[in-house]
Amino acid sequence: MSDAMKMFVFEGTPAQLAEMAKSMGASTNAVTAALPISSPTVNSPEEADDYDGTVVVTTEFARKVLTRRPLSKEQRKLLVTLANATPDYTLATVLQEALDYSPAQFAGMMGAFGRRLTHTPHYVNDSYFFDQEWVHDEGCYKYRLPETVIAALKAEKIC
Repeated sequence: MSDAMKMFVFEGTPAQLAEMAKSMGASTNAVTAALPISSPTVNSPEEADDYDGTVVVTTEFARKVLTRRPLSKEQRKLLVTLANATPDYTLATVLQEALDYSPAQFAGMMGAFGRRLTHTPHYVNDSYFFDQEWVHDEGCYKYRLPETVIAALKAEKIC
């Protein structure tokens, strides 16, 4: 048997690709990946012009993200700090200081949140939990929580 990897490329509609994947014995994940993903609804022309392909998580989904595994003390502190600052942004350097974290530790924690988000069942691609913007003068991101996440934090009695 050869150690060479083989790749096949198929063309067709999502339904045709899903049917073909099933007939080849592909996993359920492969079949699901072949099906169309619903897009968020854009309500006005102004929104359509600003739409960048990302969408904020729903309150229901944010609650699942917050409760599927216990939050660490530092994760709770981060969320409460951001919730208390709402609607203002908070610089990453300020958050690092509040948590007594180095930039690398903070990056690791934010990566852990990303993993928590994307591994929660029913995650929608390109949805976000934190609203963030790069601040050139400070050389770091600034963060805030969307209203849906604030509502989830209140519902779960985190803040």
